[in-house]
Amino acid sequence: MKKLFTIVAAMALLTTTAHADARFLRAAVFFLDGGDDGLKHQITTDGMEVMGSEDTGAMIFQDKTDPCTVYYTNIRDEIPDRGSKLMNARRVNFNKMPSPRDFGSSYVSGIGGRMWSWVASLPPDAMIETTVRHEKSGPVTVSFPPTGKYWKSISWFDTSVNGNGPRRLRALDFIRNNYCPGLPEVRGF
Repeated sequence: MKKLFTIVAAMALLTTTAHADARFLRAAVFFLDGGDDGLKHQITTDGMEVMGSEDTGAMIFQDKTDPCTVYYTNIRDEIPDRGSKLMNARRVNFNKMPSPRDFGSSYVSGIGGRMWSWVASLPPDAMIETTVRHEKSGPVTVSFPPTGKYWKSISWFDTSVNGNGPRRLRALDFIRNNYCPGLPEVRGF
C-alpha cells in the first residue's frame, strides 16, 4: 500500500511553493473522503495543485483552469485489479454541488447497530468518473480523461449523529461560503 501511494505521490512532484488556498483543498478532501489525517500540499511539474494523505489514501488534484473543480481518488479504493494500470477518479465541480441543507439524513437501527445515512441528489455534471493518466514522456503531467459515467447522488454512512457526517456538511458549507457558491438551496431543513 505504501509503495502504491509513493508511486502516485511521485506524480505530484513538489516544484514550487503552493499558491492556491490549501484550506479549499483540505475542505474538499474532508467533504469527499471524511478524513483529513496527514494531508500534504504539493504542486506537479505542470502546475496542478495536489493534496493527499498517505494515512487515508485520499488525493485531490485541483483543475488548473477551473479552481472549483477537483479530481478525487482514494488509493486504497483504487488498487488496480489483475495487473490493470488504470486508476479511477471523480471529477467534482463544487459550483454544481447542492447545498448542505439539501442533504437528507436517516437513522437506521438493526443487527449491525445504529447508523446515520446522509444523501443528496446530484445534477449530471456535478460528479463524473474519470481515469487517471500519468504521462511518462517529458515533464510529469497528470490528466483525467472522462469515462462517460456520472454519479446521480452522493452519500455516506456514519455510526454517530455527531460523527463525520455533520463535519463533512460544514466542510461543504465552508467551500460554498469562501470559494464556490454551488447550486441554490432547493428545500432546506
